[in-house]
Amino acid sequence: MAIAGELLLAADRNRVSTFRSVLATAPSPGHVHDDEVTLLSSGLPVPLFNPAFVRRSEDPVALVARVLDHYGVLGLPFLISFRDEVAPGLADACDAAGLVEHWRPALMVLDPIPSTVPPAPSGLHLSRVTAATVDDYAGVLSAGFAMPREFADALVGPWLFRGTECAGFIGTIDAEPLGSAALFVSDGVAGVYNIATVPQSCRRGVGTAMTWAAIEAGREAGAGCAILQASEQGEPVYQRMGFVTPTRYRQFQST
Repeated sequence: MAIAGELLLAADRNRVSTFRSVLATAPSPGHVHDDEVTLLSSGLPVPLFNPAFVRRSEDPVALVARVLDHYGVLGLPFLISFRDEVAPGLADACDAAGLVEHWRPALMVLDPIPSTVPPAPSGLHLSRVTAATVDDYAGVLSAGFAMPREFADALVGPWLFRGTECAGFIGTIDAEPLGSAALFVSDGVAGVYNIATVPQSCRRGVGTAMTWAAIEAGREAGAGCAILQASEQGEPVYQRMGFVTPTRYRQFQST
């Protein structure tokens, strides 16, 4: 199935706007933007939370040097993220600068969003995150992603429950928080993020149900398709849901 280039560009924009919202609550948020790259920072010592999102690159070597200088001044680890289609030659420039590529996240697309979604597993209660449940949401993120709790606490906030086009979801069984998801809608695209399950709920269908909850809310908010970035373990799960992988992001990290 061919995926239009405009849809992939919309997915790129969705990811940038999502990270801007999430990192705005970090200890020391920063944002530099031009027509080539968006440089975000959080103050946290984790490359993923200090991303440079590249839209295009006229001079790959110069762009990498600029990114290195930016985060060097901040004293933060970082990653450079892009698609080969929009930044040819950038991967070679990253290699030459000594940056390390650990994996290539799949950019997955579900187009169109189905009119009905499968039911959640028996006993699983799905709800939107509120001020009263945001602490439980952070706990699921911490456990599911093996993330220090203080990092999870720094990255959750009002963006999780500020409107129909930006929402968090939590899944519980007998009031025990087991799963999480987040939704960001832009450009007619439902961006699905933060799919996490606590270790004891793995292989119980919780993650799949959380994903469908975010997708359905995106459809209700007017999105025609859904996108997400998948790990190697998650990609087969999303394929079974109907997602396809038209491309992958390259991610090079500082050492």
